[in-house]
Amino acid sequence: MPSEAVASPTGKPSPRTARALLLDPVFGGFFIGKIIATCGVWVHNLVAAVVVFQITGSALVVGLVTAVQFGPQLVLSPWAGALADRGSPAQQIIIGRLVQACGSAALALVIWLQGGVSSMSSAAPVVICSAIAGVGTVLGSPALQSMVPLMVRDDEIGTAVTLNSFPMTAARAVGPALGAVALTSLGAAWALAGAAAAGLGFAAFVAAARLGRLTPTKQRGTDYSVRAAVRAVRADGPMVAALIGVAAVGVAADPPLTLGPVTASARGLGPEGAGWIVSAFGIGAALAFTLVGRAQRRWGEPLVASAGLALMGVVTALSAIDAPLVVTSALFLLSGIGMSAAIASLTSIVQQRCPAELRGRVMALWLMSFLGLRPLAAALNGFLADVVSLEAAYLVSGGLVLAVLVLCRPRRLGARDHPGRRRILASGISSNRKRTRGIA
Repeated sequence: MPSEAVASPTGKPSPRTARALLLDPVFGGFFIGKIIATCGVWVHNLVAAVVVFQITGSALVVGLVTAVQFGPQLVLSPWAGALADRGSPAQQIIIGRLVQACGSAALALVIWLQGGVSSMSSAAPVVICSAIAGVGTVLGSPALQSMVPLMVRDDEIGTAVTLNSFPMTAARAVGPALGAVALTSLGAAWALAGAAAAGLGFAAFVAAARLGRLTPTKQRGTDYSVRAAVRAVRADGPMVAALIGVAAVGVAADPPLTLGPVTASARGLGPEGAGWIVSAFGIGAALAFTLVGRAQRRWGEPLVASAGLALMGVVTALSAIDAPLVVTSALFLLSGIGMSAAIASLTSIVQQRCPAELRGRVMALWLMSFLGLRPLAAALNGFLADVVSLEAAYLVSGGLVLAVLVLCRPRRLGARDHPGRRRILASGISSNRKRTRGIA
């Protein structure tokens, strides 16, 4: 159970600080477990990408692996989000992580049985197992977002939601770096086994913490359709801009993984060079974690989000320059810093503007933006690198992100609410606005 809150002079418990929430055995365990489990997803992605490139030597096939792993986000996310709003988020999380772990464990077994990557002649097992892992990821992802408000009191939701924006970002930054280290030091099979263990461990924690007893309050008259969430988002200009910005971050975050192995090979750096490139991106994103919150408090989330997008776009375009490993790694480090600044700020904007009754479905749209469009980015990058040139792939990715800045101006992201939005929200959700009571 969560730790006791300190009583205020009025006798009502004061809301816990971010530090207190992280020290809570349930919320803190969920927070850490989510980071570890999501790191496993990105470890699988990095290892699968490198393995496929070693087997085929094709950037297009590397993009195919990313497409099958994250493509299910486009198809299943709306359904999974609606289920999270009216079902059992904890059960969704457990089932999703079990399926994800099966995909990673199966690929590890295939590599081990065939005697290593060098003995593999076909990329088919990598593609199939990555698709299984991708289905598992999307099954539980919206529930991961909607679960957090159920674990805290009403007056702690703001702090909890802000904290909840970091695990996905942290895992996206650290996971590929961990995968690169595990791949070079332990081998592909053991790295994938670790990814499977991460998913299984998180599923076990959710079951042991008995989070299944926390379910959203079903409110009579509430429209739980995906259409209601889409209607609410369309009525909110800043939220639309923020989701487009999230998609741009996903596009700019793809080159380190899809083009990393190709870049290392083209510049004579070998697999270790690809590991350094990906690690530099992750290190940059991790370094930014300590600065993003301070920057948001000083300059505001809209400005930090726009600055992060601008940094990612410029640096991605500059990565087209044929440079030594240290320069290429430095550019990806800067791109990682931009990613953390942009995604944390954009996610916070979305979460703060999202009504509780729509959170699962709106965060499903967030996932579709961040991960669902990444298969298209990976396919485009792989195609351009194979058919046109590696430089063209970097320039196109960077140019797309910079173009999005027109929509993601600070003034647009920070626009105030308006009566029209409130009327549309009222027509799409119940007039009964009581929040679900937390376990505190």
